[in-house]
Amino acid sequence: MTAETAFRSDEHFTQDEFRRWLDDRPQSDINHYELINGRIVMIPPAGWPHGRVGMALSSRLNEHVSSHGKIKSRVLPKLDLSVEDVFAF
Repeated sequence: MTAETAFRSDEHFTQDEFRRWLDDRPQSDINHYELINGRIVMIPPAGWPHGRVGMALSSRLNEHVSSHGKIKSRVLPKLDLSVEDVFAF
């Protein structure tokens, strides 16, 4: 299943340029952006079925965490992977 895109840049970006471009996006922007073959591709937020499942899962996780008191957590570093890194055969 291929995700529908709403925006694809005409110019090419490096990973550093893409990171700066992302940092300049307003916080109100809820879209998901990826750098694919040097071009920025925007994928709109999930629609109703996907969003409903996400909300249900989030609610269940919140109930579980709330019922078990304090839980230690840690933030994992965000990985910067290119499509070539993920799909290398």
